[in-house]
Amino acid sequence: MWSLKREDFTKVVGEALDSLPAEFRRRIRNVAVLVEDLPPDQPAPKRGQPTVLRLGLFHGVPMTRKSVFGLAGGPDYVVLYQKNIEAVCSSEAEVRHHPADGHPRDGTLFRDERGATERCLVS
Repeated sequence: MWSLKREDFTKVVGEALDSLPAEFRRRIRNVAVLVEDLPPDQPAPKRGQPTVLRLGLFHGVPMTRKSVFGLAGGPDYVVLYQKNIEAVCSSEAEVRHHPADGHPRDGTLFRDERGATERCLVS
């Protein structure tokens, strides 16, 4: 299995974010993007069952729920899970252009070996 050094993976993430259309970049300008190896609560794979991997997780308040009257709850951020992203991509080029499947209600990004079911605005 191939993998990138953390520094190279972070560079790819930055380039992907920079390549987003301006309207999306404006909406995420105050969102930090962090990279970790794996989700802390990821269960071990079970033999004979499809493996569903969490690719990333949004922590914060969605723009559609923010209010000028709301109290600040800290900065919003996204955590990307490098080992899971690499597990579903066959090369660095695929990491750069791979759309994630998202669950819009909880901000979790998933991919399984069966393919995409929902698209999310993550490049």
